[in-house]
Amino acid sequence: MWIIRISLDLYGDNFSPRKALTEITDTIHISCSIEPDDLNDKDPSGVYGFGSLSILSPQVYGLQYEMAEYEEWYFSFIDKYKPVFDKYGVKEINLFFDVFDNGGQLNFEILSRELLKKVGQYEIAIPISVYRLTTGQIVDMLSETTISQEKLRQYVEDPN
Repeated sequence: MWIIRISLDLYGDNFSPRKALTEITDTIHISCSIEPDDLNDKDPSGVYGFGSLSILSPQVYGLQYEMAEYEEWYFSFIDKYKPVFDKYGVKEINLFFDVFDNGGQLNFEILSRELLKKVGQYEIAIPISVYRLTTGQIVDMLSETTISQEKLRQYVEDPN
């Protein structure tokens, strides 16, 4: 069993997430937001000097064998808000894939052929991290989402 969490990560030296978010009306989850002038005690200048924003879709996780709509959400969001990203200084876009599985052989396809074309169009990087978790840990992660208990039960019981 596996699930994926995709994070849309936006970066730019002059990117202001605070300003960009005033024009984003879709429901999203924000996992991290940094303004260029935010304090950073690890940098000699005392500030970050760049802006970044990490966005998760309303669904948060994509389920094994049910990835198409989940992945499409990110590209629809990028298509819709690319002018906003440009307006507020986004210079780099990453789709960071966190893969959580409970062991065994792991086979999956990242993005459809159509979506891969958009990766090139927007010059998106795709970093990937894989985490080995127990089935219980994965269930706990999914329990914190809007996935119904019935769907969660069926997902866990599916031998595929």
